[in-house]
Parts: sequence; structure tokens; C-alpha cells
Amino acid sequence: LKGASVAELLDALMLPEEWTRTQARRLLRERGAAEVLPVLQPWIARQERQSTNGQRMLLEGLWLHQALDRVEPTLLREVLAAPDPRARAAAVRVLYHWNDRVDGIDALLEAAVDDDHARVRREAISALGKRGSAEAARTAIRALDRAMDDELDYALWHTLRLLQPHWHDAAIASPAFFGDDRKRAFALMAAHTPE
Repeated sequence: LKGASVAELLDALMLPEEWTRTQARRLLRERGAAEVLPVLQPWIARQERQSTNGQRMLLEGLWLHQALDRVEPTLLREVLAAPDPRARAAAVRVLYHWNDRVDGIDALLEAAVDDDHARVRREAISALGKRGSAEAARTAIRALDRAMDDELDYALWHTLRLLQPHWHDAAIASPAFFGDDRKRAFALMAAHTPE
């Protein structure tokens, strides 16, 4: 791979061996945005959008944009809407890292919290913890409207604890801040202050 062109390294991302894909990603990152992006954009455009492998290639393209520190909101939104929940969850993780660099992030995270797949919801809850607002806490706690598991429960507890300085006063002042008693009780149990 060391002497491979950017196009050959991108094609190596399609190979079945994880080690090869990891090395191709590393080499592409080392080549830098100026060399990779002009070849990456047409490569992404050629990918089959509806196949599982095509979705994975779109995700690889998104990861390359992240590694090259180039926000690509159009591709991000496409992967956030992918049929494969693993791709959607990975895109939400990218959104976590691009937290202040994507327009409309709150709406994207709201949609992810309501996703049918638990892994996507868990990533959204974690990303909301980085938002630093009472509204982010209110969005995160909507996860309680769907089936919960231990990982979701812990992620929500942790996010509410992180966001407590932002939501605490509003929740104490207005019992309806989180919507219902179950959500309010969950948030107050996550709080780490005696009141």
C-alpha cells in the first residue's frame, strides 16, 4: 500500500481484511486533504447508495473527511439517513465530533434520539451531552419514550449528569420541564446535588 495512489488506497477500503483497510485509512490521512479530497469526491459519487457495501463505503468517505478535518454536511446527512443502523450510529458519532461545525445539529440529534435502533439512540444521547444546554437534556430524555436497555440507561444518566448545570434550575422551577413524572424522576435521580 505504501506506493499506492490515492485511488488505489480508496479502493483498498473495499477489501475484506480489517488490517488492510486500517492501513489504507492511515496512509490516506497522511497524504492530507489537498491530495485526497479531489479523488475522494468522485469516488464517493460512484458508490452504490442502497447496497450494504455502498453504505459502508459512504461511511468510509465520511470517516476520511473526519480524519482530514473537513466537515462534509451533505455526506453526513446522507449517512445519517442510511438504511443500515450501524452506519447511522457511526454517523452520529461523527456528529458528536463535529458538534459545533454542522448547521442544524439539534434537529439531527432529535431525529437520532427517535431512531428505531438502540445503538443510534445511544450515540445521540452521548452527542447531546456535548451540547451544553437545557434543551439538549430535554431532547436526550425523550429516549425514555422507547425501550431502554442497560447501555441506554447509563448513557442517558451520564448525559443528564453532565448537563445538570444547564437543566437543574428549569426542572426545579417547572415540574413539566421534562414532560412527565417518569422523565423528571430519572433526571433528578441522575443529579448529584442534595436538593
